[in-house]
Amino acid sequence: PIAGVKTEGEGAVVSRLARGNRRFLVIVNRDFNKPMGLEVVRQGATALAVVGKDGTLTPLSGEVHRRTIEPGDAEILSWMER
Repeated sequence: PIAGVKTEGEGAVVSRLARGNRRFLVIVNRDFNKPMGLEVVRQGATALAVVGKDGTLTPLSGEVHRRTIEPGDAEILSWMER
């Protein structure tokens, strides 16, 4: 369900993980001094959500998800595989 990932600055470490039918895209800011701009472009109708630090899922809307990731922090997106 992800068409593209764009980052600013020093770039990111990106991992795709799975647990059962749930999929995760983890994007980590490699720079421990500066925030990193992030843009994730969606593809298709699959429901995507942001995973909070407490494990809560917040649904995303729209085709493009933009966020600033703090130094050394991560953004985790999740969806269900059919």
